[in-house]
Amino acid sequence: GGAQHFIGTAYLAKWFYPERFADLDPNAIHQRYLTGFQGLDFNLATEGAFVYP
Repeated sequence: GGAQHFIGTAYLAKWFYPERFADLDPNAIHQRYLTGFQGLDFNLATEGAFVYP
């Protein structure tokens, strides 16, 4: 729940409908949320996975 709910929705949309959401980048959305809105200095690409398909 909460404000981060849209991140999970983006990942699920990409997994279940990859053709329909070809231009959607859940990792970029997640990274922007962490750095821009949470103020965290955290790199998703190098620090590990939050989701596993």
